[in-house]
Amino acid sequence: MEAQTQKIITLEKELVLLQRLYQERLEDMVKERTAELKRINEQLEREIAVQKETEDKLRKYQILTQSTSDIMLFTHCDGSIVEANQAAVITYGYERDKLLTMNYSDLSRSCQVNLDMTQFAQGTFQLTRFESEHQRKDGSRFPVEVSCQSAVLGRERVLLYMIRDISERKILENELEYFATHDRLTKIPNRYTLEKKITELIAAAGDNSIGALMLIDLDNFKLVNDTYGHAVGDQVLVSLVTLLRKYLRPRDIIARLGSDEFAVFLEDVAEEECKGVAEKIRRLLDESELFVQVHHLSVNLTASIGIVAIDGSLDFQRVLAYADTAVYAAKDSGKNRVVVVHDELDKEKLSQVSQIAAQIKSALKEDRFVLYYQPVYRLGKGIIHYEALIRMYDEKGGLVPPGVFIPVAERFGMMSQIDRWIVRTVLNVIREHPGMTVFINLSGLSLGDKALLDYIETSIRDSGIEPSWLGFEITETTAVNDMSLAERWIKRLKGIGCRYAIDDFGVGFSSFSLLQALPVDYIKIDGSFVRNLNTNPTQRALVQAMQAAAKALGKKTIAEFVENEEIVGILRVLEVDYGQGFHLGKPLPLEELPWGEA
Repeated sequence: MEAQTQKIITLEKELVLLQRLYQERLEDMVKERTAELKRINEQLEREIAVQKETEDKLRKYQILTQSTSDIMLFTHCDGSIVEANQAAVITYGYERDKLLTMNYSDLSRSCQVNLDMTQFAQGTFQLTRFESEHQRKDGSRFPVEVSCQSAVLGRERVLLYMIRDISERKILENELEYFATHDRLTKIPNRYTLEKKITELIAAAGDNSIGALMLIDLDNFKLVNDTYGHAVGDQVLVSLVTLLRKYLRPRDIIARLGSDEFAVFLEDVAEEECKGVAEKIRRLLDESELFVQVHHLSVNLTASIGIVAIDGSLDFQRVLAYADTAVYAAKDSGKNRVVVVHDELDKEKLSQVSQIAAQIKSALKEDRFVLYYQPVYRLGKGIIHYEALIRMYDEKGGLVPPGVFIPVAERFGMMSQIDRWIVRTVLNVIREHPGMTVFINLSGLSLGDKALLDYIETSIRDSGIEPSWLGFEITETTAVNDMSLAERWIKRLKGIGCRYAIDDFGVGFSSFSLLQALPVDYIKIDGSFVRNLNTNPTQRALVQAMQAAAKALGKKTIAEFVENEEIVGILRVLEVDYGQGFHLGKPLPLEELPWGEA
């Protein structure tokens, strides 16, 4: 009985143990299942997040692809199109379903992309940019800029082409390229093109003749602009080009060199034959009237023409200088005539011009220029600023007056270099003498040199000087000849704080509206009105009128060529603000300036 009882107790203990083990196993299974469910749930949450992110990206992609004006094409590596945006549908003119049956090569008329298939498969294909030409459904073609790179569309690796229509850019580029070599108004070649052509022919000519250059300068053309306005003047120039084309050979080059200056290059034409052509053109201009269609006007013009024969011994600069000297000779002889260099000009004079040009070149290389500074005084007392006047030393150390070398430098295209030298030198002087104000004379040719304007502005900014310590002068004649350019220069440099003066005012006989049109600070009354102010009542009245006009417009006046104290007194009575001249102060080198008076 006792053994039976013991056995029952043992069985009960085993049962309890089994129950405990089962319970523990059940709990473990629950924990494992719970953990598994948690993992599954976390995985689902991740997948949902990825799905949401994918959907967000898809929405953003759809917004991007459908809102951009650029074409977007997705293709397989063989070029077959698998997706296209709305810009592609609009630009190419195909329905979207049709586009998705086409190949990229069906749209591109030129360059294809050479793919590295290994890079493409690995997704390391580098972004490629190129220009191409594409074709619309109607057959019309247009230039494009293409960016190509690998991308993933869904689960598939594809090529993404971002395509931009660059038709407008190409038109602008073509215009810029064209007008780099042609005149904007008349659409004929400019000086650059003429120089390039003649230089190439000279290089290949040896000692042989290549033809002749005819330089045509219209007589008194400024009167046309002053009388009828610049719009009429422009139309007259266009009519002149039409007339020249009518009577010249198709192979002859007509080029515009300046506002009223034209050149005609006649290849393989002897000097005498060229003279005959020039005489014919001169007579046609003299006897006919150039009709201005827009304004229904007829304008009579004459021209002074210079001719030079060209062979391999010359260069373009000398050819142009010789022809220009011939034009001046024609004008000095009464205008409306033809002068041939070798017939009527003093060869020694031409040789002197060439020598001066050579001196200028060497002076630029050897730094043989110097600036003299002439003070501008208040008519009470004290210097307000200096005008920088350039001088040049020859090889022997003698001073060459600006009236000798400046015209030659302008004709030989060296004024830009000289102007740069002046700007550099003046900025250095002002930096060394803070508070010293200096005005620089700008050559009339400088206004056409945008690179020089950029150089001046950059140099001023880099120098660290106060811009109001630097001023610029342009002549009235220069301003009148090209008001838009003059205004551009003045506004640009005044915009950074520089000051401006109109020089030689009164000699150009422009209307006082010039003073209103240009935002200058000073009006410099030309010395021809001042020199005899004490003996000429008419000049006194003119100066008084100029002073009154300037004062009404808020501009200060500077009288030039003040030669004696009597004139100083008259200028004070007329309320002219400032004076400049030998009586007040001569131009001096920097080291001799009266610093204490400034």
